[in-house]
Amino acid sequence: MRFLLVAMLVIGALLGIVGQVFVRLRRISNQRRAIIARLESKGAFVELQPGVNRSYAEPILEVIEGSPFPDFKSVHLPKGTYEAAEIEAIARIEGLRQFSSRKAGGNDAWLAAIANAPQLTSVWIHDDQYTSEGARWLAKSNAPLQSVTLWGVPVDDEYLRLIAQQPELEQLGIQGEGVSAAGLAELLNAKKLQYLALQGGDLGGGLAQLGSHPQLNLLHLSDLEWTDADLASLQQLSGVTILSISSSKRLPKGILRAAAAMPNLRSLCLRGDFDAAEPIDSLAFPCLENFVTEGRAYHFDGLMIELAKCSKLTRIAALNSKVSERELEGMKEMYRLTNFSIGGSPSPEAIQEFRHWHPYCEYIDGELGKFPPRLDRSGGKAARAVAAGVSGS
Repeated sequence: MRFLLVAMLVIGALLGIVGQVFVRLRRISNQRRAIIARLESKGAFVELQPGVNRSYAEPILEVIEGSPFPDFKSVHLPKGTYEAAEIEAIARIEGLRQFSSRKAGGNDAWLAAIANAPQLTSVWIHDDQYTSEGARWLAKSNAPLQSVTLWGVPVDDEYLRLIAQQPELEQLGIQGEGVSAAGLAELLNAKKLQYLALQGGDLGGGLAQLGSHPQLNLLHLSDLEWTDADLASLQQLSGVTILSISSSKRLPKGILRAAAAMPNLRSLCLRGDFDAAEPIDSLAFPCLENFVTEGRAYHFDGLMIELAKCSKLTRIAALNSKVSERELEGMKEMYRLTNFSIGGSPSPEAIQEFRHWHPYCEYIDGELGKFPPRLDRSGGKAARAVAAGVSGS
């Protein structure tokens, strides 16, 4: 009897402990859900595990210090108000790889704190609250930085000197104001740099400094104050295979000829309006495969005929332009073309004639819609024989 009483007391005590644990776990689960709800209401973003993306936001400090989600990989801060303690806590996240913010009201101390994240590989910031001193703090980081983009953040030649010493740096985005030709030359020390984006500034032909870079192959230039020296410097960029140029005003006169002189250019994207007097002759790009224009409506009768001289061209996209019947006729021998996108065509009959000569090419007309290829290029010998017969007719 006595034994039975003791056993019942022990079982009661164990049930009490189990009940307390259950209540505690339920409380933690409810707290976690409440945190998620608050975070989602602000729109911040964290990645808990590689490939698992969910939306979270403030209070970030509570999330991190409470450790309900221990395996953060990236953090994004949208527009909002954040405390210094939160930024410092983010920098202490074990395993943090990526940090980004947009109009989040940061300051130089943020960059100094984030620079201390030991495994950080990527930083993307769009804000005008920082100074060049903050940028230099980031450039001195001991983290294995691979990609750094600072939009709205003023940088200078000293920043370029420091960031070029990052041994793993592959991608860099900067404001061009405050940067000189000598500063661009510092990037020759960034041996792994493959992608460079420059926004604004007067480079005075400084792009030529990058002509001997061993890895640089993708260049994006936005709203530069173009000079003849800058246009001339493009042909010295022998390693660049992909060039993207955009302008909120007007593209520099002569940009087509300058790009055509680049010896290994494979892809050219031009966003902006051409100068009305843009020369369109002598455009035999030796290696060009992809040509895209995205400016407002313009029309150069003969541009497509010039592009037809590019023997390797496979794609043309000019949805804000119109093509003439004469141009379509001049494009008959562009047998490599697989995609032609245009704002307007002379007539449905002209499109059908084009498709007769280009059975493997998709034709997209901004007014008349999409016309798929008549033949599949992977269709085997029979399809190729049919295509050869069509081309020869």
